[in-house]
Amino acid sequence: MSTLYWNPAQLTGVQNEDSNYIGKRFAFARKKSKKGIPYLHLFEILREVGLEEYAPQPPNAVDAFRRACQTISRGYIKDEDNPYKYKIDMIMIDESDDPILRNIQLTEIDQDEKATSEGKLVARLEFHRDTERFISYCGYSAGYAYENCPNFVVNKINEARMQYQKEKELISDTQLHTIIQKILYSAGNPVNGISSTWNIPATREYILEKLVSLSEKLNEYENDIFIIDTLPVVKTEDTVSKVKNDAITFAINQFNLILEQSKDRITNANADNKLVSERSFEEVRQEGEKIMSLIEEYESLLGEAFDEVRQAKEVVERKLKDFVSSPEQQSQHKIKKANKRRNIKGKEDLQVLVDIKPTTTRRNIKSLSEKAAVSL
Repeated sequence: MSTLYWNPAQLTGVQNEDSNYIGKRFAFARKKSKKGIPYLHLFEILREVGLEEYAPQPPNAVDAFRRACQTISRGYIKDEDNPYKYKIDMIMIDESDDPILRNIQLTEIDQDEKATSEGKLVARLEFHRDTERFISYCGYSAGYAYENCPNFVVNKINEARMQYQKEKELISDTQLHTIIQKILYSAGNPVNGISSTWNIPATREYILEKLVSLSEKLNEYENDIFIIDTLPVVKTEDTVSKVKNDAITFAINQFNLILEQSKDRITNANADNKLVSERSFEEVRQEGEKIMSLIEEYESLLGEAFDEVRQAKEVVERKLKDFVSSPEQQSQHKIKKANKRRNIKGKEDLQVLVDIKPTTTRRNIKSLSEKAAVSL
């Protein structure tokens, strides 16, 4: 394998680099851990493979409570003493207060899977944030509005309370997904339309190697949590076109996302949005630098300029500047977001995003192998 000399600010040279080598295509599939992954175990693995910067926050007790309660209302339960099945519903009363309050409602379902009775309240759940206590009140002990709580419901609640003690030590599946996505975004870009397949440029293979090590160690903990595959990508006219188009599409989508998030922050600002606007400009600048760093590495590897991305960056900066100075645009953006929340399609003229598509125009630049030859 060739040796890369990589400076985060600038690629200074490549020794014995095959001029036709672009990088790797990485594909993966992931399934949820049945055992659950302890936070401390994951943190240690991340440290071992050199990815500790991606370590998540320690498990949150409120999130652990919510995950533990998910199975209470899952599916139907058959009562052996009568011909009915029962549907258990969890009614969320107040998720933001302390304690968090939830009701458990029971409904009889006949053989045709039709409700034969009105739902009746049979239990109340409380989660106290300050003490991290999960308390349940079943039947009449929950209050005068509650009816007798069958044993099968009590058992489901007790199982959730036991699961809560385990969940407090585990990372969530969402957290693991976020970790993988952050690592991949720092390594390369997704193949357009295939979210589980990524292009990794040769300049960032060291990140991919760490991710592969992470997946292997997690598979040692529990079989087949990850299924991965990597293939080298060599420079042909077809692969250059595909890799370039994927990278351009990714970059433009990221600029659109940054612009949309900046608009949200500005319109949601409760006070003077000057400070929020300044922060938005700074974030666009920082995120733009990250995107352009990846794009410039691709340009060096492929020997072609990605002018569309530079154009998109300029458009985003200009549109954000116009948005900050236009109360009318800010008002329209609020309307569009409100319509979206009500599942009503917003008017097309309210969507102010970058619409630049990859073109077939080619502007050749000095390739990575040519730069390496000069530097060596």
